[in-house]
Amino acid sequence: MPRQIKREVVIAASREKVFDALIKPSAIKQWWFANSAIVYAKANGHYVVSWGPNEDHPEYINAMRISVFEPPAKLALSDFDYFSKTGPLPFKAELQTEFFVAEENGKTKLTVIQSGFPDSFIAEIFYLGSVVGWETTLASIKKFLEG
Repeated sequence: MPRQIKREVVIAASREKVFDALIKPSAIKQWWFANSAIVYAKANGHYVVSWGPNEDHPEYINAMRISVFEPPAKLALSDFDYFSKTGPLPFKAELQTEFFVAEENGKTKLTVIQSGFPDSFIAEIFYLGSVVGWETTLASIKKFLEG
């Protein structure tokens, strides 16, 4: 049975500002430490992010489809196409990432759920890396938005 990661962070910013940070390439590059981002912000649009010191030869690329686009409440990404200089993932996965943006006591709660991780030994390192990655990423988006 596939596994999922669920993480939450409360941010002192409006829902609109948090949602905008999820879809604006200039913001994504800052809080996700990416070297490039392209977002066609609409249902069935594209969400492509790359990482690495050389923009022309990135270390990693995630190309996803925006399967749900409901500003400022929900963004869902699916149909992941993952590239790494070290090669493809050594397992089959149908990853999906959902972002939920909700008002909470005058602040905004951002919840991320990434699902579709295979429950296999070979996928364990990628899964654990993603757990740590989301903790770091949510702390980064909070710092980016709160200044």
